[in-house]
Amino acid sequence: MDGPSLNNLQIRSDNQYVCIDCCKVPPELSPPGSLRVPCLGSISLSDLLYLSIQAEGRPLLILDRNWCSDCPASKDGNNPVHSVLLEAKAWLSDLFVPQDEQPLLVLKPLPRHRRRNHIPKARNEAGMSRRAFFDQLAGEAIMAVQFAVEQLSTQEFQEVSKADSRRHSLRATERERLYNLLNTIATQRGQSIPARFFPHAEIDAQSCRNHRHCVALCPTKALRTYELEGVVGVDLDPVACIACGQCEHICPERAFKFFAAGIGVVSQAGKRLSQHRCRVCDCCGREYCDNVDEPTCMRCRQSQKFVTEAYRTIFGAQLN
Repeated sequence: MDGPSLNNLQIRSDNQYVCIDCCKVPPELSPPGSLRVPCLGSISLSDLLYLSIQAEGRPLLILDRNWCSDCPASKDGNNPVHSVLLEAKAWLSDLFVPQDEQPLLVLKPLPRHRRRNHIPKARNEAGMSRRAFFDQLAGEAIMAVQFAVEQLSTQEFQEVSKADSRRHSLRATERERLYNLLNTIATQRGQSIPARFFPHAEIDAQSCRNHRHCVALCPTKALRTYELEGVVGVDLDPVACIACGQCEHICPERAFKFFAAGIGVVSQAGKRLSQHRCRVCDCCGREYCDNVDEPTCMRCRQSQKFVTEAYRTIFGAQLN
């Protein structure tokens, strides 16, 4: 019988090693107690880290039956799990996990005529049709995009600030799981999660005009607004950030700089990216938030600049 899902597996404690095998292999040809998956290409990074923890120091062997070379999930003829395996080994090495306790791809070929034609359905698997999956995914994406369009249609800080608390966000489930697993391994080894796990961002104080487009477009709500004693700005939660980079692309002032891999020290805590002092414009009387010491808001300063340049163009003189 095929083994349990990777999400709720119980590894047999009497096994000297842990094997992962493909469900297309007849059960009688898999080592006793093997964890059988529909496809090796379906194993995620978090799955491998989770299995490494569950193995408790025993070798974790992924069996390559030499059936994957013609699989659509295979890249450059490599086993579909190859790239994920390399990534998992890199994280484990960063956390000083010995090589003999890291996952290993082992070639154990079987004749192709022994391969089963259909992948059996896992026990207790909750079914979801292809259409239902894409409907759910599209629904979440549409809600996120609708919010972004709504926020980009106004430049009023008050509207963005109010909407930030009700903003729909997509949960970065895989990243949350990765964080928890890396934290578990790091704690076991007396280490810290490597800084490269936490994306790094900077906002140029001289260029930023507090449009908040980056906040409105962030799909996981990793970028958030704050207001404290007359100062407003943007905070970054590096754990929630999925490194999509949209914040950098959307900034009209090109003030946002984003680095997918963290730099320097570990920054698990939220980081304050910008600070703008709120005041009332002497010209229009509206409240505005800026990081320059000017008595008027950006809109009024731009209007005054336009009038001055137009007057100079028409009359050839400076407007007093």
